[in-house]
Amino acid sequence: MGSRGPRAAKSRWLHHQRVKGKVIQASGFPRGFVLYLLYQSISYMKQPLDPRNFAHLFFAGRSRITLVNTKRETHIRLKIKEKRERVNGKLVGTGRFYLYTSILNDGDTGWQYAAVFFKDTYRYRLGADHQQGSQIHRVSQFVYDALKSPEILTQKGVELHHEGRCCRCAMPLTHPDSIQLGVGPDCIHHMPESFFIDLVQGKLTLV
Repeated sequence: MGSRGPRAAKSRWLHHQRVKGKVIQASGFPRGFVLYLLYQSISYMKQPLDPRNFAHLFFAGRSRITLVNTKRETHIRLKIKEKRERVNGKLVGTGRFYLYTSILNDGDTGWQYAAVFFKDTYRYRLGADHQQGSQIHRVSQFVYDALKSPEILTQKGVELHHEGRCCRCAMPLTHPDSIQLGVGPDCIHHMPESFFIDLVQGKLTLV
């Protein structure tokens, strides 16, 4: 794909992060810089994520994503966590991702187990407590459809937001660029190259 391909985009993004890291370290985090960073973070939090990265964020490992229907002015919160097992003394991912939903509550309570999704096929198995045709089933089916064809999000007027934490490790995000992507500066190294395609197009200013 030449210099405009995903590999080049990832290389430029990582260079961008290294340069910014040196500037931040040299600054010694003065108070004015921290206040500016917080202001920028709040601004970026209001911006939706790129829907083309929905599958990458969903299967990142420990995601919290809010789907906002701008037409109906409603929202659904999703919490996704990969099942990990210990193999030869190390915890490794299984490719099984457990989806929890919170439809009526914006706090940290009220989560319902909805389904388990399989990364290799995007298919899911509905939780035993939920029936076909139930609200949880409809949500799970919509998530499946959006994973397979993310353009559905745009067609339905659904925006994609994270909740201020890295979708891979669940640590709080503080840097505006990380907030805009939904992934922190360390975890960004573990994201697939296709995650970086649209960065070349200019949502971020790359060095």
